[in-house]
Amino acid sequence: MFNVEGKIGGDSMLSPRGVEYARQLPGLIHEHLAGQHLTVWTSTMRRTIQTGQELDYPKLQWKALDELDSGVCDGMTYEEIEEKYPEDFANRDEDKFNYRYRGGESYRDVVLRLEPVIMELERQENILIIGHQAILRCIYAYFLNFKHEDLPYIQIPLHTIIQLTPRAYGCDEKRLKVDIQAVDTHRPKPPKAASQPSKDSSKILLSTTTGMLGASGEIIAPMSPILPLSPQLPPNNRSRDSSSKPNNLSNSLSVTKEGIADLAMANLDLGPSAVVGDDAVVPRV
Repeated sequence: MFNVEGKIGGDSMLSPRGVEYARQLPGLIHEHLAGQHLTVWTSTMRRTIQTGQELDYPKLQWKALDELDSGVCDGMTYEEIEEKYPEDFANRDEDKFNYRYRGGESYRDVVLRLEPVIMELERQENILIIGHQAILRCIYAYFLNFKHEDLPYIQIPLHTIIQLTPRAYGCDEKRLKVDIQAVDTHRPKPPKAASQPSKDSSKILLSTTTGMLGASGEIIAPMSPILPLSPQLPPNNRSRDSSSKPNNLSNSLSVTKEGIADLAMANLDLGPSAVVGDDAVVPRV
């Protein structure tokens, strides 16, 4: 319900529209993804679990898929944050990827904790992720090769399944949407937001900041390079001709937000999206 109220964070149940999305999700999958042996991954938060409860597939809960921790700002609206923490609000607008909430996380932190999830995704077949907006942004950016400074501004629609099929040099993308009204919590990139191109523009490199960041985004300790956010596997895995890997290259990843449940990836409607998205706005916040 937080999305509907314009609040961030929380562990609320789905909104009525999110519940309706969860009810229609099995039919959407049956219509477009019939015959695929899916495994459903959710976070440990109630709205993603609730979004997937009608799905008759094996399910796995990942703590690493929990939404970005907004710390002391949990449960607040952006207007309340701007009023109570004006300096933090400005710092986040200046560099949203590296900004860390007081007592919480940054997008950079989330990318780090998603590393084992992404590595496992590379090894699995036909995964449906029911996730949160920030999480789905990170996963989507990995497979679609977004730069780190653009990652926090990716639009992850609610009530939508985003189907990604890896190919030798990128991903095919297909979106499946349920016609349910959804809130839009997307905040566009401010004109003065930081823009620090990585050395290799073909990858999202998460090693451009030289230290650990404090509560307001300041560098407080040296930091080693992080996982490159890039959909490219090592040469021995993805540089081969597609005919040599018919099984792996035909696998699909679906994302949806929690009700916000919409990401395959699916987003949620607090209601989410899956890569598929929903009211909790994946996912593919």
